[in-house]
Amino acid sequence: MVIQELEKLVLGTVKTLSSDFTGPVLFERPQHPEYGDYSTNIALVLARKLNKNPQELAEALVSNFVRRPADSTDSPLADFPR
Repeated sequence: MVIQELEKLVLGTVKTLSSDFTGPVLFERPQHPEYGDYSTNIALVLARKLNKNPQELAEALVSNFVRRPADSTDSPLADFPR
């Protein structure tokens, strides 16, 4: 459930940079907990597609990250930082 919600959020942000990107956005659990709960290589995938620098694209994704309010306190994203 959380992965599906994250995919919606990331895909919404990706569409601000590449409107024709349809996915999928893949997530995995990092081997090291200090790297967070989930990771994705979407910046690398998108960089290849757009022929852009992956680091710059990752920074653009972070700065354009579309956050939507959680639907309720029962939502898996209720505690997601805003």
